[in-house]
Amino acid sequence: MNEYNVDLQSLRDLTNKLTSNGYLIDRAAQWEYAFDAVQDLVMIVNPSLKIKFVNKAFSKRLKLLKRDFLDKSCFQILHCPNCKRTPGDCLVSYGSKPETVKHDDIFIKDLEGWFNFSHSPIYDEDDHLLGFICILHDVTGRKKVEIALKESEEKYRHLIKYAPAGIYEIDFVNDRFISVNDVMCINTGYSEDELLNKIKPTAILTERSLKAYTERLKKIFDGKEPPTTFEVEVTMKNGEIFWANLNVKFKRKYGKIVGASVISHDITERKKIEIALKENEALLKSIFKASGAGIGLTDGRRNIVWSNAKLREMTGYEEEELEGQSVRLLYNDDEEFNFVGEVGNKQIKTEGVANIETVWKRKDGRLIRILLSCAPIDPKDWFKGITLTALDVTNF
Repeated sequence: MNEYNVDLQSLRDLTNKLTSNGYLIDRAAQWEYAFDAVQDLVMIVNPSLKIKFVNKAFSKRLKLLKRDFLDKSCFQILHCPNCKRTPGDCLVSYGSKPETVKHDDIFIKDLEGWFNFSHSPIYDEDDHLLGFICILHDVTGRKKVEIALKESEEKYRHLIKYAPAGIYEIDFVNDRFISVNDVMCINTGYSEDELLNKIKPTAILTERSLKAYTERLKKIFDGKEPPTTFEVEVTMKNGEIFWANLNVKFKRKYGKIVGASVISHDITERKKIEIALKENEALLKSIFKASGAGIGLTDGRRNIVWSNAKLREMTGYEEEELEGQSVRLLYNDDEEFNFVGEVGNKQIKTEGVANIETVWKRKDGRLIRILLSCAPIDPKDWFKGITLTALDVTNF
């Protein structure tokens, strides 16, 4: 095939041959004006890849005059990555004569940016190749966003994988895990493959938690949205039990909840302490109830928090009548109330406990002599509460 140099005059001649109505560009200068008006970088090369034309955007981007480009090879000007194997490789495959060929986004160091590169062949009426018109569309802004998003996704995946909490996605409709991180596998004792392909989320719950979970699902499928934070009891692969606090973000499809992203925190140790405290509290309350002495608990402001049956029997008040009331209720006057407070504080500070003989006034108005003992729950923080023990010594 004979080689032709393409220039503005030949483009004009070609245009005139392809139209007879006079509406297309008919002068070479107008081609240049048209190309200079666009922001894309435009370059025309001949079959030997010698540059015959660049538009204003191209020359401005490289900070060269238009004449500085003429008859130079395109790969000498740009050092385009598409030419890393054989110069002009990107332009040689036109066996079927496509109108336009597009390439993947490329970073061109000389242009200091990312570009979407496309080109089209220029033929004469005898199908002889005159050259190529190449257009580089600047996609640097979009590419930076794509790269930032990709980096963000990588960081997100890294955080999920190595986060100190169990993180997983769940499909409520099909009762299956969609994804799990390493901590989730460690906490349950199951492998990732087992959790994703063999174990249903409901299968690892204890009977008590399964009941609560089923009730939650029923609310979800009824169109209600349950709380996004709740606790579950999980049976590990080895049969041991651990407690988890779940923070849930629901996923919706067509307006309905179909799944969730979940962050799971192991609260087993906290739960054990809570259970032990409740058991101890129950034990102490049973002892206090059975005690022959009146026993109560006040806060740092001397308000009654709790009282046993014996204390209520001694004073004649019901539980709800005492709860939240100042112990001033039990004294005949302010003088005695203040005296016990002052003496009691001094004894607690020096001895850790106060033992005072005082007089209380029952609900029916009768006065009784009381041997009162008081001690703080936490000697360093009296506002955590003061325990008091009262013995009726009226008849002694």
